Amino acid sequence: YNGASKSADPKATIKGCGGGGKPRASVKLKKAHSKHPRLRFRAEAGQRPLKRARLRLPKGLRFKSGMAWRTGVTARDDSGKLPRSKLHHTKRALNVAAKRDGADSLVVRVVRRAVRRTTHLRRKVVFPVKVRDVDGHKTSLKVRVRIR
Repeated sequence: YNGASKSADPKATIKGCGGGGKPRASVKLKKAHSKHPRLRFRAEAGQRPLKRARLRLPKGLRFKSGMAWRTGVTARDDSGKLPRSKLHHTKRALNVAAKRDGADSLVVRVVRRAVRRTTHLRRKVVFPVKVRDVDGHKTSLKVRVRIR
């Protein structure tokens, strides 16, 4: 042993593993049977960083507006908290945009009476999600959530 060493940064990949793939999304709904459930929405990038994501609520849920919305919603990407200008909503849709260079993940938390249950929810509800990456490619997803 002569004490010689070598350092390198190899880019090894295994065929069929990693490499991004398609974007993914998840929705977590807590206290679904109460008047004001809590919601967490997460979108993760595939091969290219995300530019924006859109979540639609199922029938029976809607977003509030005004002070309830402003105090109850936070959004972040992998670089930190997003400014309020990157987050927009209608009664049943939520749009979140990443910062200029895109993001590997976008997370939105909706609490404190910012979402309202208007009718009884089914056992399994579907949240349609659309994501767009920095190249402009759109992906439509359906996130199924089981109500407990």
